Amino acid sequence: MKSAKSEKTELAGEPTKQPDISRIRTRILVVDDHPDMRQALIELINQEETVAFCLEAGSTEQAWNIVDKQQIDLVIVHVLPGRPEEIQLIEKIKLQCPTIPILMLSARNEAPGAGRTGRREGGGCIENQVARDKIIKAVHYVQSLVGTQVYGFTILVKV
Repeated sequence: MKSAKSEKTELAGEPTKQPDISRIRTRILVVDDHPDMRQALIELINQEETVAFCLEAGSTEQAWNIVDKQQIDLVIVHVLPGRPEEIQLIEKIKLQCPTIPILMLSARNEAPGAGRTGRREGGGCIENQVARDKIIKAVHYVQSLVGTQVYGFTILVKV
């Protein structure tokens, strides 16, 4: 979704101005009940100079308490098929904090909630560089939308 002004500018053939993400400081919440995966995500994200700080939650209840009490710019939730807690958290955030963008990370081809599968141990979801690049690219994309009229969206990142 773009503002009418952006669409008009693009139709006129003029380039749209992109915000300089190098100056945007993003407050990110990482939600995953597996400590190794959560730590791997935090380490990956904290390498980015544009991240002001990265909070973590090991449960959906803990995540909601943080979202409810802190100013968060982005929530990253690792979702697993057959685990409705993460989807319920996402729905609650979208309902009660509609401006917060959410990145859903999934290592499965199935849609979240489609059936129970086992979790890969040791942060296996982001062992390869392609997965790392996808996550960072998604974070940068969200940062690029700061200051626009686009907000409160959910992106599924298959890693």
